[in-house]
Amino acid sequence: MAQTLGVVPAAHNTEAERAVCGAVLLTGTEALASALNTGLDFKHFYDERLRLVFKAAHSLALRDKAIDFLTIRGELAAIDPDGKVDAVFLSGLTDGVPAQLNIRAYAEAVQADHWKRRRREAVANAHVAIDGGNGDFEAAFQAILETEG
Repeated sequence: MAQTLGVVPAAHNTEAERAVCGAVLLTGTEALASALNTGLDFKHFYDERLRLVFKAAHSLALRDKAIDFLTIRGELAAIDPDGKVDAVFLSGLTDGVPAQLNIRAYAEAVQADHWKRRRREAVANAHVAIDGGNGDFEAAFQAILETEG
Protein backbone atom coordinates (compact mmCIF):
# COMPACT_ATOMS: atom_id res chain seq x y z
CA MET A 1 0.00 0.00 0.00
CA ALA A 2 1.32 3.43 -0.92
CA GLN A 3 2.02 5.78 1.93
CA THR A 4 0.25 9.11 1.66
CA LEU A 5 2.13 12.27 2.37
CA GLY A 6 0.68 14.73 4.85
CA VAL A 7 -0.37 18.07 3.51
CA VAL A 8 2.36 20.57 4.30
CA PRO A 9 1.42 24.24 4.19
CA ALA A 10 3.23 26.24 1.54
CA ALA A 11 6.28 28.02 2.88
CA HIS A 12 5.74 31.75 2.92
CA ASN A 13 6.18 34.73 5.19
CA THR A 14 3.35 37.17 4.59
CA GLU A 15 4.92 39.76 6.86
CA ALA A 16 8.19 39.73 4.92
CA GLU A 17 6.36 39.98 1.58
CA ARG A 18 4.22 42.87 2.88
CA ALA A 19 7.28 44.60 4.36
CA VAL A 20 9.10 44.51 1.01
CA CYS A 21 6.10 45.90 -0.91
CA GLY A 22 5.31 48.44 1.81
CA ALA A 23 8.89 49.70 1.78
CA VAL A 24 8.78 50.00 -2.00
CA LEU A 25 5.61 52.09 -1.71
CA LEU A 26 7.20 54.31 0.96
CA THR A 27 10.65 54.81 -0.51
CA GLY A 28 10.25 53.92 -4.18
CA THR A 29 13.39 53.04 -6.07
CA GLU A 30 15.58 52.90 -2.96
CA ALA A 31 13.80 49.89 -1.47
CA LEU A 32 13.19 48.33 -4.87
CA ALA A 33 16.90 48.52 -5.75
CA SER A 34 17.83 46.91 -2.42
CA ALA A 35 15.36 44.09 -2.99
CA LEU A 36 16.47 43.55 -6.58
CA ASN A 37 20.12 43.49 -5.49
CA THR A 38 19.38 40.37 -3.43
CA GLY A 39 18.04 38.67 -6.57
CA LEU A 40 14.39 39.07 -5.56
CA ASP A 41 11.93 38.70 -8.44
CA PHE A 42 8.16 39.06 -8.51
CA LYS A 43 7.91 35.29 -9.07
CA HIS A 44 9.28 34.71 -5.57
CA PHE A 45 6.15 36.12 -3.90
CA TYR A 46 3.57 33.62 -2.65
CA ASP A 47 0.68 36.11 -2.38
CA GLU A 48 -0.51 36.92 -5.89
CA ARG A 49 -1.51 40.46 -4.94
CA LEU A 50 1.94 41.20 -3.52
CA ARG A 51 3.50 39.59 -6.58
CA LEU A 52 1.53 42.02 -8.76
CA VAL A 53 2.55 45.04 -6.64
CA PHE A 54 6.24 44.13 -6.88
CA LYS A 55 5.92 43.44 -10.60
CA ALA A 56 4.25 46.84 -11.12
CA ALA A 57 7.03 48.63 -9.20
CA HIS A 58 9.72 46.79 -11.16
CA SER A 59 8.00 47.59 -14.45
CA LEU A 60 7.88 51.29 -13.54
CA ALA A 61 11.57 51.27 -12.58
CA LEU A 62 12.55 49.64 -15.86
CA ARG A 63 10.91 52.57 -17.64
CA ASP A 64 12.58 55.06 -15.26
CA LYS A 65 9.20 56.15 -13.87
CA ALA A 66 8.47 57.30 -10.33
CA ILE A 67 7.30 54.62 -7.90
CA ASP A 68 4.54 55.69 -5.55
CA PHE A 69 0.96 54.85 -4.69
CA LEU A 70 -0.53 56.55 -7.76
CA THR A 71 1.94 55.24 -10.33
CA ILE A 72 1.66 51.71 -8.99
CA ARG A 73 -2.16 51.96 -9.15
CA GLY A 74 -1.84 53.05 -12.77
CA GLU A 75 0.54 50.21 -13.59
CA LEU A 76 -1.72 47.69 -11.86
CA ALA A 77 -4.58 48.78 -14.10
CA ALA A 78 -2.54 47.41 -17.01
CA ILE A 79 -1.21 44.20 -15.45
CA ASP A 80 -4.10 43.34 -13.11
CA PRO A 81 -7.23 43.56 -15.28
CA ASP A 82 -9.22 41.50 -12.75
CA GLY A 83 -8.56 44.11 -10.02
CA LYS A 84 -7.10 41.69 -7.48
CA VAL A 85 -5.18 44.58 -5.92
CA ASP A 86 -7.58 47.32 -4.89
CA ALA A 87 -6.74 50.71 -3.39
CA VAL A 88 -7.58 49.55 0.15
CA PHE A 89 -5.18 46.61 -0.05
CA LEU A 90 -2.46 48.77 -1.58
CA SER A 91 -2.74 51.55 1.00
CA GLY A 92 -2.70 48.98 3.82
CA LEU A 93 0.74 47.76 2.77
CA THR A 94 2.46 50.71 4.43
CA ASP A 95 0.78 50.11 7.81
CA GLY A 96 3.35 49.05 10.37
CA VAL A 97 6.35 49.21 8.03
CA PRO A 98 9.28 50.33 10.22
CA ALA A 99 11.07 53.52 9.22
CA GLN A 100 14.45 51.75 9.29
CA LEU A 101 13.50 48.66 7.34
CA ASN A 102 16.12 46.01 6.64
CA ILE A 103 14.78 45.37 3.15
CA ARG A 104 17.62 42.97 2.33
CA ALA A 105 16.66 40.56 5.13
CA TYR A 106 13.00 40.58 4.12
CA ALA A 107 13.80 40.13 0.45
CA GLU A 108 16.06 37.18 1.28
CA ALA A 109 13.30 35.64 3.44
CA VAL A 110 10.84 35.90 0.52
CA GLN A 111 13.33 34.17 -1.76
CA ALA A 112 14.13 31.42 0.76
CA ASP A 113 10.43 30.62 1.11
CA HIS A 114 10.04 30.56 -2.67
CA TRP A 115 12.79 27.94 -2.96
CA LYS A 116 11.24 25.87 -0.13
CA ARG A 117 7.95 25.82 -2.04
CA ARG A 118 9.74 24.80 -5.24
CA ARG A 119 11.60 21.97 -3.46
CA ARG A 120 8.40 20.65 -1.87
CA GLU A 121 6.69 20.70 -5.24
CA ALA A 122 9.59 18.84 -6.86
CA VAL A 123 9.64 16.23 -4.10
CA ALA A 124 5.87 15.75 -4.37
CA ASN A 125 6.26 15.22 -8.12
CA ALA A 126 8.96 12.63 -7.48
CA HIS A 127 6.65 10.80 -5.07
CA VAL A 128 3.93 10.69 -7.71
CA ALA A 129 6.42 9.29 -10.22
CA ILE A 130 7.59 6.63 -7.77
CA ASP A 131 4.22 5.64 -6.32
CA GLY A 132 2.19 5.76 -9.50
CA GLY A 133 4.78 4.35 -11.81
CA ASN A 134 3.35 6.59 -14.48
CA GLY A 135 5.69 9.54 -14.15
CA ASP A 136 9.18 10.35 -15.23
CA PHE A 137 11.19 9.80 -12.06
CA GLU A 138 14.46 10.93 -13.64
CA ALA A 139 12.89 14.26 -14.66
CA ALA A 140 11.31 14.66 -11.22
CA PHE A 141 14.64 13.94 -9.50
CA GLN A 142 16.39 16.41 -11.80
CA ALA A 143 13.83 19.05 -10.84
CA ILE A 144 14.71 18.52 -7.18
CA LEU A 145 18.38 19.08 -7.95
CA GLU A 146 17.58 22.26 -9.87
CA THR A 147 15.73 23.92 -6.97
CA GLU A 148 18.83 25.23 -5.27
CA GLY A 149 18.08 28.77 -4.21
